[in-house]
Amino acid sequence: LVPRRHRLGAERARKLLRESLAHAGTYNDRKVKVRFINSEYITTDNIDGQLNRMAGVVICPGFGQRGTEGKIIAANYTRTHDIPTFGICFGMQMMVVEFARYVLRHSDANSTEIDSSTHTPVIDIMEEQKNIKQMGGTMRLGAYDCLLTEGSRAQTAYQGQNIVAERHRHRYEFNNNYLDEFQHAGMYASGY
Repeated sequence: LVPRRHRLGAERARKLLRESLAHAGTYNDRKVKVRFINSEYITTDNIDGQLNRMAGVVICPGFGQRGTEGKIIAANYTRTHDIPTFGICFGMQMMVVEFARYVLRHSDANSTEIDSSTHTPVIDIMEEQKNIKQMGGTMRLGAYDCLLTEGSRAQTAYQGQNIVAERHRHRYEFNNNYLDEFQHAGMYASGY
């Protein structure tokens, strides 16, 4: 069982995601149909039946180990089947882990949030978070400037702006020690 406060938080997050997608659809003159799939139950055996008719996929946020392998399987499926995919926070992190495992062939690639002993920490805790022991309310929160890559889809989505700032709350990030390897293999960072 999930504590009531966690259920309410998850319900609120699903509602906000659904509303955001509906607004994006309206802006683009499209009707958006949302179907939530629990990543805990995604396997390589059932993924085709889960995603084969999707026009796009959002890999949602999360914390900890729960459902991570399902998110990685979904990221692999959407990448190899050319389905537009958007990873939000932890979802983006699992997309990075998938690419490292299946394209770069780092079989133990992971986030240090999931496996602190991984030899390939493509997602790692932010330097300023490493010495924080009391986790409540300590995530980096704010709207930090992000320089968008010229000509990227992100820059197009922001109507040609070069610098944007969005509020976020997180503790882990892409490990820039792997940036050149990722970009050489075709996964580009569109904002810094």
